[in-house]
Amino acid sequence: MNRLVLAAAAALALGSFSVAASAQSTDDFDRYDGNKDGHLTFEEAIGVNSRLSQDIFNQADANGDGVIDETEFGALVTLAAALGTDDEGMSSVAPDTSSSENPS
Repeated sequence: MNRLVLAAAAALALGSFSVAASAQSTDDFDRYDGNKDGHLTFEEAIGVNSRLSQDIFNQADANGDGVIDETEFGALVTLAAALGTDDEGMSSVAPDTSSSENPS
């Protein structure tokens, strides 16, 4: 009986995490979707990382329709993060948490 309760609790917790992650992904997608049409063009996707190339964009565009939809957005973010920081030295995908101070 205890195993059943633990399994149910674990499934509920995992489901809650998935919903929260999905909501975060939707919020991020909406932030870059400038015209709110439900798709990111290459020009909108550059907001994710200024180093984004058309090749990387095309890799994320799994169905080849020329735009990134919400289901393809995760791949775009992953590929963009691999590019490193943008021209200003800060990644627009993930914040730099390293300290700029030099320990003595």
